[in-house]
Amino acid sequence: MQLAVTVALIALFQFHEGSVMYAYNNPWLMNLAMMTTLALTLLMGFSTSIRRQAPLNLVVLGAYTVSQAFLVGLLSSFYQVEEVFLAATMCASIVFGLAIYAKSTKEDFTVKGGMLVSALMALTIGSLISIFYRGEFFNLILSVGGAAVFSMYIVYDLQMIMGDRTLSISGEEYIFAALNLYVDIIRIFMELLKILRYLNEANG
Repeated sequence: MQLAVTVALIALFQFHEGSVMYAYNNPWLMNLAMMTTLALTLLMGFSTSIRRQAPLNLVVLGAYTVSQAFLVGLLSSFYQVEEVFLAATMCASIVFGLAIYAKSTKEDFTVKGGMLVSALMALTIGSLISIFYRGEFFNLILSVGGAAVFSMYIVYDLQMIMGDRTLSISGEEYIFAALNLYVDIIRIFMELLKILRYLNEANG
């Protein structure tokens, strides 16, 4: 359902020019969505009671999804329809393949949390550097690295959800599991968009 809401808002901003112009002319909407996304991420990340208390947890997750989907949809409007469609198709294929791999592989990714955090920190540092160094090729490397890191997180989170490895997520933490998996997928999609834009501009 989270992905369905996201796809709907991406389609809205891709094909309904009035919605795009309204969002552009009212920047407070983006600011509100950004603040809401950040606040709800912190809320679900640090408050166990909110994550586990139904139906409050579903309401909070729903609000987060709408806010994040709004941002993704608005950012997607800067890309061509073909780029968005190709990125979505590639993302779906990658996630499907990783789901099969996570289930069938004997390798236990749940014990590699430290390695993944280190990779994420390196990616974060690279993103901070990109604020001051705006090289296109450097940004491409960051996007490829981001797609790779969050692909590994897909496998990690799926194995945590499946619960047949060393570590697992409690059944009571289904909201937290859904949040993690959704963020992984969205990050892969956004990184693929950046990669496709770079390749199109390089070939154009």
